Amino acid sequence: MKRAVKLAAILAATSCLADEGMWTLDQVPMAKIEERYGIQLGDEWTDKMRLSAVRISTGGSGSFVSPNGLILTNHHVASSAIFNLASHDSDYMKEGFYAGELDDEGRCANLHVDNLREIRDITEEIYAQIKDVGGVAERERAIREASIAIKERVTKESGLHVEIVNLFQGAKIELYLYKRYTDVRLVMAPEKEVASFGGDIENFEYPRQCFDYAFLRVYENGVPVSTPNYLKWSESGAVGAEPLFVFGHPGSTSRMLPPCELLDRRDRVFPMVLKFLNDRIVRLEAFAARGDEQKRQALSLLARLKNFQKVIQGEFKSLQDVEIVLGSHIRLAETLDATWENRRNFFFSERLGFYGVTTFGFARHFVRGCVELKKPSEKRLAEYCNSELQTVKRALLSEEPIYAGVEEAMLEAGIASLVEIFGKEHPTIVEILNGPSAREIIEMSALSDVNFRKDLLIHPKKILSCNDSMIELARLIDPLTREIREREESEFASVRRNCYREMLDNSSDILYPDATFTLRMSVGQMLGYRCEGRDLDPKSPLGQMFVTHLLKKQKEPYTIPERWKKAQLDHKTPVNFVSTHDIIGGNSGSPVVNAKGELVGLIFDGNRYSFGWDYKFDQTQGRAISVHSAAIKHSLERVYKADRLLKELKN
Repeated sequence: MKRAVKLAAILAATSCLADEGMWTLDQVPMAKIEERYGIQLGDEWTDKMRLSAVRISTGGSGSFVSPNGLILTNHHVASSAIFNLASHDSDYMKEGFYAGELDDEGRCANLHVDNLREIRDITEEIYAQIKDVGGVAERERAIREASIAIKERVTKESGLHVEIVNLFQGAKIELYLYKRYTDVRLVMAPEKEVASFGGDIENFEYPRQCFDYAFLRVYENGVPVSTPNYLKWSESGAVGAEPLFVFGHPGSTSRMLPPCELLDRRDRVFPMVLKFLNDRIVRLEAFAARGDEQKRQALSLLARLKNFQKVIQGEFKSLQDVEIVLGSHIRLAETLDATWENRRNFFFSERLGFYGVTTFGFARHFVRGCVELKKPSEKRLAEYCNSELQTVKRALLSEEPIYAGVEEAMLEAGIASLVEIFGKEHPTIVEILNGPSAREIIEMSALSDVNFRKDLLIHPKKILSCNDSMIELARLIDPLTREIREREESEFASVRRNCYREMLDNSSDILYPDATFTLRMSVGQMLGYRCEGRDLDPKSPLGQMFVTHLLKKQKEPYTIPERWKKAQLDHKTPVNFVSTHDIIGGNSGSPVVNAKGELVGLIFDGNRYSFGWDYKFDQTQGRAISVHSAAIKHSLERVYKADRLLKELKN
């Protein structure tokens, strides 16, 4: 039977039923936690957790677990670093990685880690400045410019990395001040076989036996950073039904969306995104099928695309199972209809159309930088304001490997998407089709050479006369995409912002905002659930991995490395466990801590019943899945003999 979804249901966050809530660290519901779990948390406790938690630029979370900058996160969060450090001769995804000495820790290209130091609410300051501005687009532009101006001032005053965070779709505007670490090194990672045992087949399933963990370390001036706020390792790990807390950076939720936006996603956005993902996966799989080396080169990007596909499929299905009742917010509904074509074009031309084409990203930065840097900082595109230029520069100087075959497959897909949405007769498309092919563009471009990119940064005047094939493509596309982006960021964003301000003004409850890849706390407990007629234990033992390995005839993706088979393991050791924590993508790598502030687990996934959590939290069967801290320690001791790492964790 279909359920009617009305605005009141979408705002279920107001009641904080069960363990629902992705709470910002300046709005932790202390009284509710004490009422439900009988424990008192203070500001000192949450401050320590905040300073222990980190955000990782690959789209995940982590935490400091020693006073020497050591970070624990997921293998799949660190996978790009593991993949990029490897080569044809040393495949660390397959073999695993362990730095026996400090000097052996591997520098991670184009990776940074952020640690939240302060939150500032600037909503009233912004709206005081723009109160006399009229017109929808003009008002939105004024909000954007005022926000950037304040951000630039605070960046200069604090010396920290500052980000503008729009909560409740911009109804509340805050600054998040981070300490950013750009020298990040890989310390240890297990083999992918055990990190993602069962592969894509078992993704979002439970019971699981995945050792999805990795260790990184942050450095400054060539030495490990001192991190006095860190999580101590729990001796027992997660036990019983004790209250547990997750500190991480959930990427995006849509729980406050009014019905008209739910309908828009179900009928227009998700079918478009799924078509996009299927096309890229098919093209990349065809490239990977050419040989072992091509398979290795495609592995990381293909895994990300397939994971994204599975998430969207789950969310799409969750919206198929409800009846969406339209009602209020007529202006927003009309705007959604009127702006659909531009929003579709924005997705393909500005956001993800050229996803996976690293050199096109470089080219776009060079082309746009020439234009944007001539403007005052607050009037530039957001990524080119003064405080963001170092981030762009680091990306351009990244030494991560670039594979021509992967670039070609994804560039072909990007060009094909432009042809489909704009048509072969569009003047820009005509020029693209009459120019070099995707293969020729990749072959003729020098942007894969970091020294070439470095020279352009040192001598920016060369960019204007540069005839590099990829830069010429970006230069050709840029006027078209700028126009699309301007409409997206002004007309639609302004109507949406006003809609959510009305929601907040009309609500008497304390709301937690939708996820924004900023630090949040969720509370829950380890708890099993009933699935397909049987009660599932909240913990899955190590021995089950070996049983499954045999039942699946020792074939991929259920293989086990030889050193694991030879190790003296305790098969009763808990590997993964489920809990009632409110999480979403971006929480991967989040620490699970007990009331003492000790690390007891590591979030790495949600089960299949958590797909609908993007829109509404339901813990009847929905669960977060974590690696048990005991499993991590056991594997370090018995399999990897990681004495240096174990000593650091213990001390």
